[in-house]
Amino acid sequence: MSKSVFIYELPLRTTPHDERMLNIRFNCARMLYNACLGEGIRRLDLMRERTLWQKARKSTNKKERKELFGLLQKEAGLSDYGLQAFAIRTKNNSSIADHLDAHSTQKVATRAFKAISQYMFGKRGRPRSEILPVYA
Repeated sequence: MSKSVFIYELPLRTTPHDERMLNIRFNCARMLYNACLGEGIRRLDLMRERTLWQKARKSTNKKERKELFGLLQKEAGLSDYGLQAFAIRTKNNSSIADHLDAHSTQKVATRAFKAISQYMFGKRGRPRSEILPVYA
């Protein structure tokens, strides 16, 4: 049974000041996403350099393999919460703190982690950094 979905878009009535603030916040979120993506890929690369990674890949025992990969992820800090902690530290140590709240910061980090985990499990290609869109 399929559900019908209806989407109705309403234009925002914004002032030039509102648009400027939204652009600043979107740009800060983009920079934070790129930082989280870079850190996550760095942690994944460090994980893959370990000899334990090679041992886990060659293992035929599913339980042992899962445990080894889990241990590697834990040691590298490659988890949703690990990237959220990185994002919060990064935000608080930069001027982004003035423009993003903690909830938005966590959501940005979670989005980056999901992209990295899909890459890690071979479901998608290597994630790319987002570029700033050009508005006409």
